[in-house]
Amino acid sequence: MQTVRTALVFLLLVIGFYVHGQAPGNVKQPRILILLDGSSSMGNKWIGNERRFDAASRIITALIDSLYKVNKDVEFALRVYGHQYPAQENNCYDTRREVMFSKDNLTQMSLRLAALRPIGVSPIAFSLKEAVENDLTDPLRNMYSLILVTDGGESCGGNICEVMEKLLSKKIEFKPYILSLVNDAALKGQYDCLGNYLLVSKEDELKPAVGKIVDAYRQMFVMQRIDKKLLESAVVNTPSVLKVDIPKFKVTQEVETPAAEPPKPKPEVTRPPVQQPPVVVPQPTRDITNRTNDPAPTPEKKLAKEIIESMSIAKSVRSLPVYYATREYTPLYLPPFKLPAIPDEPQPKPVPPTSPVVAVPATKPPITTPKPQPKPAVKPQPKPVATKPPVQTTKPQELKTIKQESTDNTNKENTLIVLFTDGKNKFYQSAPEIVLYDVKTNKPVHKFNRTVDVYGKPHPQKITAGTYNLRITGKSNLVVPNVVVEPAKDNTVLVQVTKGSIDFAYQGNGKRPMTDYKASVVKRFDSAPVVYQKTTERIEYDPGTYFVEVNTLPPWRKSFDLDFGTIHGIEIPEEGDLIIDNSKQLGKVSLYYPYGDRFRIFYSLNVDGSGKELKLKVLPGTYRAGYKKNPNLPYAEETMVDFSVTSNNVTNLVIQ
Repeated sequence: MQTVRTALVFLLLVIGFYVHGQAPGNVKQPRILILLDGSSSMGNKWIGNERRFDAASRIITALIDSLYKVNKDVEFALRVYGHQYPAQENNCYDTRREVMFSKDNLTQMSLRLAALRPIGVSPIAFSLKEAVENDLTDPLRNMYSLILVTDGGESCGGNICEVMEKLLSKKIEFKPYILSLVNDAALKGQYDCLGNYLLVSKEDELKPAVGKIVDAYRQMFVMQRIDKKLLESAVVNTPSVLKVDIPKFKVTQEVETPAAEPPKPKPEVTRPPVQQPPVVVPQPTRDITNRTNDPAPTPEKKLAKEIIESMSIAKSVRSLPVYYATREYTPLYLPPFKLPAIPDEPQPKPVPPTSPVVAVPATKPPITTPKPQPKPAVKPQPKPVATKPPVQTTKPQELKTIKQESTDNTNKENTLIVLFTDGKNKFYQSAPEIVLYDVKTNKPVHKFNRTVDVYGKPHPQKITAGTYNLRITGKSNLVVPNVVVEPAKDNTVLVQVTKGSIDFAYQGNGKRPMTDYKASVVKRFDSAPVVYQKTTERIEYDPGTYFVEVNTLPPWRKSFDLDFGTIHGIEIPEEGDLIIDNSKQLGKVSLYYPYGDRFRIFYSLNVDGSGKELKLKVLPGTYRAGYKKNPNLPYAEETMVDFSVTSNNVTNLVIQ
């Protein structure tokens, strides 16, 4: 039994060495990305009065807390889809990383989850693609995994299986987990290609699901803790342990091996052929029983090998790391950096009408072509090229640096903290993306999201010592020049910024004043009161993340980040006129708008049969009108009538 126990310990160390060998020099950093469904259906009830989104937030925080108890060094990040644009827009590019990878961020994750609202659609495949390209960027140093929390499937026509096969499988170490808040057999089939499907459709399924995930990751973390030095020291110490049972095995070995064999093993062990195969270290497939770190096999090591083979464990051991052996890793250097654009509501619609108008009279302008051609070709083109860059690169971009200071770092590390202030002792908790450019080469060197703790203090970022131009990406594209990061010091940069502002306009018709509405403006992560802003006003706000709701029919909602010194324009499509026939007495009629994969009521009115037309201004879209054919049966099912509204047109609705 002592020999078997020793062999198993040796086997575990060998496996640990193999896993450790995949990341040269250091154990990989475990990182788990939470992908959360923020579509409108997540606003429906889960159990009792609890919304599905709130239940999902509770599950996520419980999962993170449990995993931290297993390994406090895990880094979590949060990506959400379907939470920035309402379902009426059907925005299939609505996905965003809300919390970047960092350690001990349970509080930050909880605050962020509490501030989000589910309002949109479900572009799951696109979100996975964005996660691969922007979140899971360094699999050589990090061990990535993904957990999806949802109540439905893909609603934008994306191919989840294709993204998994072509992109995601190359970036993650373990198959993703899918936590489904609804019991739908069809959903399980959709996610079979993605990962392990777990059901949490009721309260008593929550703990078992979390427990399964924690147990699976516990094994991963244990493997990651096995260090190379531990293995080497164990190999050195194994002879003293194995010597206890060596006589028993030596007797059988001497009987089985012929007399002529003892002289042969020595020259064979010392010859190069035994050491040549491990020289090809880059090849992922290794024989774990033949390592370059081992010198000539000692009798004790040969004995350990025989024990493993006799127990038929060698084959199962070799099968364990097959997944690692086929892994593909990206280079160590940083990938080419692209400044992310944060587009407003797209406005390509006015362009198409102009092209056909020009194309129709194209037969008459041979005489007039010489005159208009030189004007647009020579004058307008150089103007935008010459006038725009100076505005973007000088006046609006450069920020004033109030102070740069540095203090000694006890760990001899180089860190950078960026503080934003209005210059009047007020500090901002905004979390923009920051890129550091080398002053000499003007190439991006470091990129990170500025995050803060519960008290608003920014987390220090480890940065290579040097001088940089600090750029805050976003619409404003602001730059702080000549930021110095001194070696072995905690470097702090205090930057003065200005407020941003919010205004409203009609989409495609900015000249028309929006006089009929009012918006409620709420700042996330802040105890500031709600601001009620008329849509004809432009009001300044502190930089940060905001949620805006306009009292249109149905309500227009949007979440966005307000950058420093920018004007964020919110564009709303022009309404159409809805005229409801009032010749019959129908009683209460409810109007519904699509909210994810369901319909939600947004207005109720009384059709009393007086003959007076009922007029409403409604945003363009597809809707339903519901009424009860027999008002005396209050619990009877509603009869639904579908209708649609288009901008600047009249829709007559006759309910029969």
